[in-house]
Amino acid sequence: MPTTPFTHQQTPIPSPVYSRINVGNFMARLLVEIECREQWKGQMSVLYNRALKGS
Repeated sequence: MPTTPFTHQQTPIPSPVYSRINVGNFMARLLVEIECREQWKGQMSVLYNRALKGS
């Protein structure tokens, strides 16, 4: 199943909207991509789905 566009923020905003597939994708990227892991090391990431154009 393909992921949908999403963003990650350092500071949570009220009522995050996310999908489990995007959370899993981001977790996998943290394991595999050294640059991603270093960028988010020691920080709290919160995922938010981006609104798709035309919806």
